[in-house]
Amino acid sequence: MFTPARYVIVDDNPDELKQLSDCMQKIGAPCLPLRYDQAEGIETKHLGGVRLLFLDLHLTTGAQSGSIAQTAGLIVSMLEEGIVATAGPYVIILWTKHQEQKADFEAYVMENLEPLKRPLAILSLDKNNYLAGDAGEKLTNDVGQIIETDPRLRALLDWEREVLRAAGSTLSEIGTLVAKEDRTAARFSERLDEILSLLAFEAVGDANAKADPYSAINAALMPILTDRIANQRTDPKSNAIWQAAVTKIAEVPQPSPGDAAKLNSMLHIARAST
Repeated sequence: MFTPARYVIVDDNPDELKQLSDCMQKIGAPCLPLRYDQAEGIETKHLGGVRLLFLDLHLTTGAQSGSIAQTAGLIVSMLEEGIVATAGPYVIILWTKHQEQKADFEAYVMENLEPLKRPLAILSLDKNNYLAGDAGEKLTNDVGQIIETDPRLRALLDWEREVLRAAGSTLSEIGTLVAKEDRTAARFSERLDEILSLLAFEAVGDANAKADPYSAINAALMPILTDRIANQRTDPKSNAIWQAAVTKIAEVPQPSPGDAAKLNSMLHIARAST
């Protein structure tokens, strides 16, 4: 019923976990803070829809030095279990006091993690810059800047945000069909049922609507949603975001036969969701 968290923080230190979590809240990015327990780990199901994954590099005591394999191996196991390949791209942002180990960590992850579950990029924030005094404002600014470091990630997040806004606008349109006098505890939900039933009936007819109400409502709402996605863009920065992300239009590489087949399938064949 609930949308998986898009911004997730994993740290074993509760104070540092709270510091970064508070910062994300301030910039308007509601996040899910997960304290890593050395005995229990975390509930990896919470990684199923992540876009930005903030990770403390060293989640276990005694893993601060030596080979990166111990700490990176633990994280790779966590990602293998929690990341859903069909949920879309994500980025890891290391939240660490050991910036010097970032390159080794990145190499280990890219070599050992299942390809379809690998992150789009691995970025990092140095904890040492924020632990002394009141560094909240600096951390807030730096998190905002690092999110914008990868133009492709920024563009995809922009598109996803527009789709969510369009979905909200579509639901709002349905809500406006409920008259003011019907917006009571006794009547509001029932009136929505009547409206949805009417939409389903008008979209596909009585028998089909009864057999598959979801598909019927989807057929009714999809044109509204599509219109909103196509025409609602108002952010003046949006075009610049996409200009920075899509740069090879004049020199588009020829796809391999396999890639061409995947593109054609994606564009022309509807697959049942699993």
